[in-house]
Amino acid sequence: MENLTAIQKEQDLKNFEIKQNRRLLIGKIIVLMTIISSILIVFIDLIIFNNFNFLNIFDIVANVIFSLLLYLGIVWIKYLFVVFAAYNLYNIVVLFLNLLSYKASLGALIFVSFIILYNFSVCILLLINKYVQEFLYSQKYK
Repeated sequence: MENLTAIQKEQDLKNFEIKQNRRLLIGKIIVLMTIISSILIVFIDLIIFNNFNFLNIFDIVANVIFSLLLYLGIVWIKYLFVVFAAYNLYNIVVLFLNLLSYKASLGALIFVSFIILYNFSVCILLLINKYVQEFLYSQKYK
């Protein structure tokens, strides 16, 4: 009987480790996708507007540094990402409403809608997703 409980405890521990590793992997994927998309958006913005100046280069460098700090588990950077995403969300919603009033093309409206969904998703995932919180916590105390 004692052997059975020891085997059961060992199996429960293995199941917990498997679940924990899965949660950490999902959190890591969410954080990495947020980081990669954030950096890509800065580069796409730079390419589309063809505006190479000191401020844009500073924006790229700052974005890369903040992304690295987020990956390392610095918690206040998570809130900085959320604030920037919320600020961008507000600006993009205003842009969307302006596009609607000027009867913009369907492609432009879909593109702006995608950006709205992206910024909203970043806010929600970084703020309340438990997998992200667990991943950042594990990175902080590695």
